[in-house]
Amino acid sequence: MHNIKLQSRYKDVETYYNPIDKNSGIILSNGYYVRSILDSSQTKIEAIDFEGGPMLNIGDELKGTGKKIKSIRIGYYIELE
Repeated sequence: MHNIKLQSRYKDVETYYNPIDKNSGIILSNGYYVRSILDSSQTKIEAIDFEGGPMLNIGDELKGTGKKIKSIRIGYYIELE
């Protein structure tokens, strides 16, 4: 498995999906800012928005994997389905 580069609007910000196995991985970025968006109960992460993008939402397809995002956890751990 190899890292998948995710598109940013800024040329100096690099964001990657680093697979752990076929259905999970961690998002790594050299950007300074990340916004986490919680659900209405304020207990689960619904989306994360990296500096310059991309914004990743539960249910969206993660570029380069052909799979949808099932969950997002602290540390930008992503589960796919």
